[in-house]
Order: sequence, then C-alpha cells, then structure tokens
Amino acid sequence: FWLKLILFGWSVMSTCLRQGWLEGEEHIIYRDLQLQDGSIIRKYQFSMEVHGGPYGVKTLKGSSTSSLETAIEDRQFRLATMKNVQSRTKRIERIRQKSNSPSPARSPNRAKFDDNA
Repeated sequence: FWLKLILFGWSVMSTCLRQGWLEGEEHIIYRDLQLQDGSIIRKYQFSMEVHGGPYGVKTLKGSSTSSLETAIEDRQFRLATMKNVQSRTKRIERIRQKSNSPSPARSPNRAKFDDNA
C-alpha cells in the first residue's frame, strides 16, 4: 500500500462540495473539497481570461493550492508578466514605426558636405 502511494504520488479521491470566486480578491477561485476520510479542504487558484488563443479567449490559471497567499503571489506574478509584455509590445511597435518612416532625400551630414564643396 505505501509503495503504491510513493510510486504514484499522493493522489487522493475527493469530491468538490462548492466552488466560486473568492469575495474581496480579484481573479481567485476557491474550491471546497471533501476527501475520502471526510475532511474538508479549501483550495485556491488564480484564474483569468484574456484575449487570445485559438478561440479568441485564453484562460490563464495558476497552480491549485491550499494557501491563499500562494494564489495571491501567483496572481501578482502573472499580472506583472502581462504588464511587462504590454510594455515590450509598445516599445517594439514604436521602433517598428520609426524604422518604417520615410527617410529624407539627403542626410543632414551629406547636406553640410555638399554646401562646403
């Protein structure tokens, strides 16, 4: 019996009693699970839908954990990552627009050289 638990992990059957969005916390889902021995555990998970993916909506999810602090840290990490991606995208777009702008017929240095000759 113990060898089976060690080899295959601690996967224990559970039943979801209730789930929903945690009040007072944005993008955090809670699940109340009842284990086989009758004990009840509350699990938390970061979950957020964003634009993208093959069907137009992409779901970002963190790991399911019994610690609310861990779910909040996961949410902060994902939101910071999304903010960094947006800033990089804007910066790359500005660089692309500058490189596609029409160049002058003569550069300012070439004009000075032609005037002195």
